[in-house]
Amino acid sequence: PALQGPEKKEARNDRTRETVERMFDFEEVSKRSLGRYWRDRTGAEQQEFVRLFTALLERSYLDRVYEHRDDKVLYTGEVSRDGKVEIRTKVITAKGTEVPIHYRLMKKDQTWKAYDMVIEGVSLMSTYRTQFSQKIQSSSYEALIDDLREKVQQ
Repeated sequence: PALQGPEKKEARNDRTRETVERMFDFEEVSKRSLGRYWRDRTGAEQQEFVRLFTALLERSYLDRVYEHRDDKVLYTGEVSRDGKVEIRTKVITAKGTEVPIHYRLMKKDQTWKAYDMVIEGVSLMSTYRTQFSQKIQSSSYEALIDDLREKVQQ
């Protein structure tokens, strides 16, 4: 409640960002989103990609979190496989719509961190991997980075 209202947007975003950073492994998210092209990148290129992709995700989704503040999240179960776990939830929107969202997690440094979200059966990382791969194949990795920089600046 202390972060309600437009004048508190920056503080609200900072708090949301802190929470999300504790829950998600953005390096793993980036690595999986870039797919087979990850291993061809230098360490500096990988770090830049993680920074840009994290910023893109933040710009794309941060405000949406606040828009859904009145939604209810129900835990519906979990599936464990190969040292990873998928936490299954169902979001019930303020309008009564049910949206299944599954979080895929892996253990890193003794902490479970999310590396993917599956929303209504569609993997967020697979979607980005397809887009990134198409851009690299039709242009270049550098063109993808230029696009990410431009989107982050907008």
